[in-house]
Amino acid sequence: MPAGLGLGAGAGDNAGAALGLGMSAGDVAISIGTSGVVSAVADRPSADASGLVNGFADATGQYLLLGVTLNASRVLDAARSILGVDHVGLSKLALAAPPGPTASSSCPTSRASARPTGPTRPARSTACAS
Repeated sequence: MPAGLGLGAGAGDNAGAALGLGMSAGDVAISIGTSGVVSAVADRPSADASGLVNGFADATGQYLLLGVTLNASRVLDAARSILGVDHVGLSKLALAAPPGPTASSSCPTSRASARPTGPTRPARSTACAS
C-alpha cells in the first residue's frame, strides 16, 4: 500500500468519504447524488432527539454527524429545468441568493415511491409546505 494512503476497513460510504477527504473535527462536507448528505466530523458524539441528524463513529475514532435527504440530484435537476438554466446557471442563481431561509419551500420528496411510509407517515404528500 502506498505511503500516506488511508485505509478504512469496514467503513460505510460516508465514513469512507470523510476519511478520503481527510476531514477532522469541525470540517463539513456535502454530497449530492441519489441522496443528499451533509456530514460533519465532531470530537464527541451527538444525540438528536428529532432524528434529523444521525450520529455515527467515523473511520478514525471521531464522530460523524449526518443530515440526509432523498432524491438530491433529482431535485436539483427539476429546479434547473423549471428555471430554464443549466447546472452552472443554477449554481450562479444559488450563489446570488441572499443567505437565510427567505422565500424558501420544502417538499418531503420529489417521488412518493421513494419516501418511507409507516403508521404515522402517509403514503403520499399532496403539497409542499412553505
